[in-house]
Amino acid sequence: MISALVAMSKNGVIGKNGRLPWSLPDELDHFTKISWGHHIIMGRKTHESIGRPLEGRENLIISRDENYFSHGCKVFSSIESAINFAKSKSEKEVMIIGGAKIYSDSLKFINKMYISVIDVYLEGDAYFPCFDWRDWEQKKNEEHKKNSKNIYDWDFIILEKKK
Repeated sequence: MISALVAMSKNGVIGKNGRLPWSLPDELDHFTKISWGHHIIMGRKTHESIGRPLEGRENLIISRDENYFSHGCKVFSSIESAINFAKSKSEKEVMIIGGAKIYSDSLKFINKMYISVIDVYLEGDAYFPCFDWRDWEQKKNEEHKKNSKNIYDWDFIILEKKK
């Protein structure tokens, strides 16, 4: 199973200036629970914006730089090679976690999506790629309301690719 794990605004923004353009601790906790124990694949820029390997997960970085190194991570030149590595380690569900180019390049491999849709329209410079929602079956939709720690409502949606 190849899954995408993404948080995006209603207009598809996933980032601005190398950062998330919102603060939603509850959504980040959700991200951690879903990805914990899995191989996660991300681009170099996403990894560098996080600033460290995400604990409890095998961090696989995609970089065109053959000499790129990051302590505690494994670096690959392609999404396919990272996926094959995870499969060779008996991973049942590989998680693609960004950024925009990695999502776009991996959309053809993805058969499940965990999407947090933040109830806001924002300006940004990184977007989740367009896809046809009709090709996907909605398996879950949970509403989460804003509160003292989370400034926006957000919906958590699980989609599975139709066969």
